[in-house]
Amino acid sequence: MAAQDPNDITYCFLAEWYDEQAGFPRQYTLMYHMIDNTMAMNDLKNKRVFLKRSKFPSITMQDLFVGSTITFHARQMTILDYGNEFTRKQLAQTKTSVVALLKPSQMGQLGTTMCKLSQQGLKVGRIKSVRLTPAQAAQYGGPGSAELASGPSVAIEVIGPNCVSAVAEVVGTDVSGRSAEQDLKFFFESPLPSSAALTPDVSLCIIKPHMLLEGAESELVSIIQREGFTISAIQRFNFDRQAAKEFFHIYFDVVPYANNMVVDLQSGPCIAIEVKGENVHNKLRGLCGPSDPEIARYLRSNTIRAQYGKNVVTNAVHCTDLEGDGPLECAFVFNTVQNSELVKTGCY
Repeated sequence: MAAQDPNDITYCFLAEWYDEQAGFPRQYTLMYHMIDNTMAMNDLKNKRVFLKRSKFPSITMQDLFVGSTITFHARQMTILDYGNEFTRKQLAQTKTSVVALLKPSQMGQLGTTMCKLSQQGLKVGRIKSVRLTPAQAAQYGGPGSAELASGPSVAIEVIGPNCVSAVAEVVGTDVSGRSAEQDLKFFFESPLPSSAALTPDVSLCIIKPHMLLEGAESELVSIIQREGFTISAIQRFNFDRQAAKEFFHIYFDVVPYANNMVVDLQSGPCIAIEVKGENVHNKLRGLCGPSDPEIARYLRSNTIRAQYGKNVVTNAVHCTDLEGDGPLECAFVFNTVQNSELVKTGCY
């Protein structure tokens, strides 16, 4: 009898998809087969196959952890829990997560902090900037919690082995005595106020899903801050098709590939960043470069799109195109899209 292939391992998760038309969530078991990196799903309620075993190159085991959201066939699935005890025992250590909280005085080191965490082999999951009230800061608790009400702070979900010691080393915060589950719910599953300024002197930059797939988001945040931009709000989002289409609606009368832009934006998680400052619109566009990376490499080789972009659709980042649209785009993302996500998770 042939020995079993050691890579023939299947991990199981409990996943949820919010059905927009029905207006309620549907739950599934998701199986990921390590031997060939394929995925299958079963409908829990109807007890039938929802997705036959298929390969999705954009989804790997690194993307599957409790709290993550994956996208396939235009559906966004949120991983709620492990699906069986085998998966729990195998992944509970390697997929351990904690919340690293950057206080207002540490906002300027956001990009550097994310890079240091990534360099230690840890994954940056959800990220969200908030402006806590004194009561909310007290509810979070801990040493120096009063400072949290003095300005915007950023919660970062840090995933991987030894994440507790890494947060202590990189951020300077001891989270060993905190409940990671409670902190994750406090920051990411409750309607905390966004830190978005939404003033005339703001502009929007969105780090696109393919950059997160490549693990380049920390580098891009660091570049934005290194170039002198002040980040007033940042959050990881999962645009559904409706939100992505509404966000890019003005491009449908301008470019023939607008629908591809919608598909790209909803293909996975992205990170939206509100930056502020004098003449911020023109400065941000200058940093991002021409929308076509080929043109950017020819004319502005030191720009983000020239260095990271692949083509006119997967061009690393979106930035506010028209002067004066910054507050509108930021309001749409940090208000409309954020509230929609909270509705789907049952916060409202």
